Amino acid sequence: MNGSFSDPMLACSVLQLLYVAKHMWYEQLALRPGTAGTEKAGFYRFWMTTVFMVTIYVTPVGILAHSAKGASRAVCVLLSAANLFFQYIRIDVDAQRYDFRVADGNVKVWDRDPFFINAKCRNEAGEGTVKLLLGSGYWGIVRHPNYPMEVLTFASWCFFPRSACLLPYFPVLFMSVFLFFRMTRIENECLAKYAHYWIQYCTKVPFRLIPGVY
Repeated sequence: MNGSFSDPMLACSVLQLLYVAKHMWYEQLALRPGTAGTEKAGFYRFWMTTVFMVTIYVTPVGILAHSAKGASRAVCVLLSAANLFFQYIRIDVDAQRYDFRVADGNVKVWDRDPFFINAKCRNEAGEGTVKLLLGSGYWGIVRHPNYPMEVLTFASWCFFPRSACLLPYFPVLFMSVFLFFRMTRIENECLAKYAHYWIQYCTKVPFRLIPGVY
């Protein structure tokens, strides 16, 4: 407001720029093998990536730009520290799985030999292959440890505007629903692809998102 940057607006903007830079720099960590070749790249996907998701990301900053309200400096520091922590854990989660796959299972996970399942399946060409299902480290706590960190990252952005209305919290609500349905789709795909190997993996790692809860 009035041509100046408030503390929450500046903090939220910097954190979101860092998030985008992190995503571009570590993009290879998050991509699942075969994702680019199996997911359709039609109008819906392009529009969602280049228009809708961009709008979702900048909602908190947009509200801060048109409002004199916002979190206090102390709260901004706490939210920034939490956001940086969530982003770091997200990178560490993806890097752990990536390093495990690159090393073909011959790597220590948290200084221990990892537990994994050799799951026989067929690739996109219909040829027989073996995939390693990691059940150690972050991936031994829950089956989708990257999703809670993503939701918490979005949640920390949404508290910067300090608003009583629902709009500033729409990004985290949308992301929670979006990732839940994506997780459900991936679970069904893995069950169809790995069959009893996936059931064995789910027995080893019974929780999807929250340890001891779900």
